[in-house]
Amino acid sequence: MSNFIELFQTVITPSNFKFLMEGLALSVQFSFIVVIASLILGTLLAILRNYGPKFARAFVVCYVELFRNTPLLLWILFMRFTLPKMIGITAYQAVILTFVCFCASNLSEVVRGGLNSIPKGQFEAAASQGFNFIQTMSYIVLPQTLKMIVPQLLQTVITIIKDSSYLSTLGIAELTYRGRVVMANFFQADQIIFIFGYLAGVYFIVNFTLSLLVRYLTSQKRADKKREKLRLKMVNA
Repeated sequence: MSNFIELFQTVITPSNFKFLMEGLALSVQFSFIVVIASLILGTLLAILRNYGPKFARAFVVCYVELFRNTPLLLWILFMRFTLPKMIGITAYQAVILTFVCFCASNLSEVVRGGLNSIPKGQFEAAASQGFNFIQTMSYIVLPQTLKMIVPQLLQTVITIIKDSSYLSTLGIAELTYRGRVVMANFFQADQIIFIFGYLAGVYFIVNFTLSLLVRYLTSQKRADKKREKLRLKMVNA
């Protein structure tokens, strides 16, 4: 125990702690930017696939299958070294765009599942009240869909936070990259192992906290369904 405390005081100095937490803040910020942008793009793709013309549906199918069946790291490297030269964006912006395109392919299927669970009668009821398609989607269908997929969105955040460690290979100063910078100042095996363990612990605490929230929301959804079934039974009795 005393050896652990000594290692902690030696390695995780106030300056190193601040340096690493700034990297964690970048990782979390990156993840939420990606999730929000991916949700917007994924929702548009899901709507096109469900309700768009044939050519739009074919495009979305090709898009989703392309990204879902190729490695994320391959796209990161491709866009990192091509987009900055082609359109003049920074490496960080190129990686954000890569993650958005990749994650949107998965979220589009999640959103599409939510759209398919909405009873068709709600579309008919909205039409009878004079709602057009955009109004129906904006005020009736999408709010219900987004509420249903909150656990999957949080699960996506967890995945992106873990995958943000890929950014360290491109010189972007997120948590793993900063951990390697701190590691360069130490040479003993136990100190290096401690830094690896510290990084793993930080990732674990953040992601485990989010996973607990996912479990809670999932259990609440199941409880709501059971209550609704019970209510319907009582009404029909």
